[in-house]
Amino acid sequence: MVNRNDEYVIPINDDLLIKENETVSVAIEKMNKNTFQILLVVNSDDCLIGTLTDGDIRNKVFVNNDLHLETEVSVICNKSPKYINDFSIIEAKKKMKEFNVSRIPILNRSGIPIGIYKLENLFFQEEEIENVPIIIMAGGKGVRLQPITNIIPKPLIPLNDKPIVEVIMDKFEEKGFKKFFMSINYKKELIKSYFSENEKYSDKLEFIEEKEFYGTAGSLSVLKNKINNTFFVSNCDIIANFDYIEALKYHKKNKYNFTIIGAIQKINVPYGVIKFEEDSFRTIEEKPEYNFIVNTGIYILEPDTLDYIPENSIFHMTDLIKELKDNGKNIGVYTIQKKWTDIGNWDDLKKQFPY
Repeated sequence: MVNRNDEYVIPINDDLLIKENETVSVAIEKMNKNTFQILLVVNSDDCLIGTLTDGDIRNKVFVNNDLHLETEVSVICNKSPKYINDFSIIEAKKKMKEFNVSRIPILNRSGIPIGIYKLENLFFQEEEIENVPIIIMAGGKGVRLQPITNIIPKPLIPLNDKPIVEVIMDKFEEKGFKKFFMSINYKKELIKSYFSENEKYSDKLEFIEEKEFYGTAGSLSVLKNKINNTFFVSNCDIIANFDYIEALKYHKKNKYNFTIIGAIQKINVPYGVIKFEEDSFRTIEEKPEYNFIVNTGIYILEPDTLDYIPENSIFHMTDLIKELKDNGKNIGVYTIQKKWTDIGNWDDLKKQFPY
């Protein structure tokens, strides 16, 4: 018997439970609060009838970029969930390995959830994660943040008590990633100077110095002979809260060459939107809200994708994606429901750090 306060057990609270008749939009709000990538779907008696993960939402709701956010969770949840009836880490590990899951609900004799076992890295050995490089694109001029970037490069703009780029690196490092590359150009000496005094990353970080401004992907060409493993690429101004390891599992499971990390973006139209057909008025919708999947600027790539990037040329990620698509490569989209922030514009930066 494992103690109920075991470090691998998530205690049950309201943010982990959702009624079967609630909608997907409510589920996404709850997932943004609980950070565990799972909800337990219960009936009116609070008994478990299914589980709902961000993967279920990704696979069953984000269909052809059409977001069915008002679908009831009972329609898309897993109604044959794996669970255990005891606080046993041995039994939990056994089922997790058998069914390739990282969360196992614990039920009492009445079928009511009393906890969830979690094992973050069960299917990735520590050395596997350590060998996945993280490339931070930090060479741009930060035009959207002028005039502050006339003085300090965007990667070093502080977010609370750390530069933005270090906050991003910390999020990867917390998950076990140990190898970093950083593409630099604009005010690169300031960036190099900062990290020369940073003991945490002094032996984990290697710089890629652009000779010219090569766009959002051009500088990656110099890594062709340095990287022979799957790797992440992230812009230096994106703060995204999602499970990097789950995204990596998704990329590998589907055998993608290139995976785009996408996120829900709500667009509110401040006017009445008119719908008509052949000049005949049909209806008017007042201040509607639309949902889209947008590119976060974070990607997972296989090393052979670097062969499609020309050397010493301006080349953007959109160019690389098109080139890969034209050559029949597999491109996937991993959609996250968690909140993400583009610190590269003043409005979002001010929300995080009110200058």
